[in-house]
Amino acid sequence: MADSWEDRIADAIATELNSSSRSWYTFFTQEQVVAAANARKAWFDLTELDRLKVTVIPATQDRKRLDRSNKREFDYGILIDLQKRVDPADMVTMRALGTAAEAIQEFFDDAHEITGLTRWLAFEAFRRDLYSLPQLYANQVWETLIAVTVRGWR
Repeated sequence: MADSWEDRIADAIATELNSSSRSWYTFFTQEQVVAAANARKAWFDLTELDRLKVTVIPATQDRKRLDRSNKREFDYGILIDLQKRVDPADMVTMRALGTAAEAIQEFFDDAHEITGLTRWLAFEAFRRDLYSLPQLYANQVWETLIAVTVRGWR
């Protein structure tokens, strides 16, 4: 059975995140990210968060008919979740995490065609919260969500 479109898109986003040509790749290597991965789970034991975890989560789908034929436009909402346990006094690490998240957001906010998916564009990306203050205070975990809209036609 073939993967669903949501899984194909999430896998393609993870592939782009893991590319060694991206500006954040050195940071991922330094933080020992095994690989950004398509998953339905973005929660971890605190001990697992000593290394940066990057999770790609298919979240939403919207579609509309474009004409009388069956051609439709699809918008998939994909979340990129970055989490790492930090010392809240360690501003160097928190700034580096913020810089990596900002670079990822800018990369997916440029309407480029997703690698390996013809006619599917990373249409927009936003971060409502730069990081989760409750997570930082309660668990000493820096976390941010980057919401990416991927638009395609079929």
